[in-house]
Amino acid sequence: MPRYPAVLQEVARVLRPGGVSVHIGVHPCFCGGFAGRAGRKR
Repeated sequence: MPRYPAVLQEVARVLRPGGVSVHIGVHPCFCGGFAGRAGRKR
């Protein structure tokens, strides 16, 4: 995300003191149709 730093600044602005933010980033190379097939014989 080219504007990721701005996104984090906004999260910090609206988050309550002591609050927690969770970001789960999923890259296409880890969630394609071939994901999870390592080690499987063809």
